[in-house]
Parts: sequence; C-alpha cells; structure tokens
Amino acid sequence: MPPEIYRYMILNPFAVFLELLRAPLLGKPIPPLYWAVALGLTLVGLVLAFVIFARYRSRITYWI
Repeated sequence: MPPEIYRYMILNPFAVFLELLRAPLLGKPIPPLYWAVALGLTLVGLVLAFVIFARYRSRITYWI
C-alpha cells in the first residue's frame, strides 16, 4: 500500500485491528501508533458497554 494511505487507515477501526494481526504474519513490525489506537478503541468500547449495561440492566432479560 502507498504510504499516503496509512494516514487514513487510523480512521478505520477495523483496519487497525486487522493490521495488528496481519503485520506479524508478514514478518513486519507493528507501529506503536496502531497499538495505541487499538488500546484506545478497546477502552472506549469497554466504557461504552459498561454505561449501556448499567443503564439498561433491568431490560436485558427482555432482549434475550
């Protein structure tokens, strides 16, 4: 991929996690920025899931 594309890959969360799996298989190092973005996305997802769970805890039994 051209180097210009890598700047925009950070905006796509799927591409970041895919790169974390793909790079070691190809023998390439993983840039530290990808680890930071993946960690940030994971933390945001966990916080969002916790907030939604805390708010709708009583309704979850109806959704299942």
